[in-house]
Amino acid sequence: PNLTSMQLLEQGDYFVDLHFAEIIYTNGPKGMRVFDVYMQEEKVVSELDIYAVVGANKPLQLVDVRVTVGDDGVIVIRFEGVHGIPLVSGICIKEAPKLLASQ
Repeated sequence: PNLTSMQLLEQGDYFVDLHFAEIIYTNGPKGMRVFDVYMQEEKVVSELDIYAVVGANKPLQLVDVRVTVGDDGVIVIRFEGVHGIPLVSGICIKEAPKLLASQ
């Protein structure tokens, strides 16, 4: 099973933070929920197992993944299940600072 989030934004660069917590399989074992994370069709995380990384009921954050929004104005974040159903607890999207050209 897969989970997809699409956000409409202005063209430009953004930082995406993803927040996770294993709140269902609180007694484990590892491997009950394993998934890949894609942003703009690029794999940014392979075989994430929240429980294996931090255990149950604890936060796990993936922060400052830089994403470019093109002419279509869309950020697509896809969670693709390897085993079990993917889970995301929160998504935060921040506009990246614009670099000023030197004069």
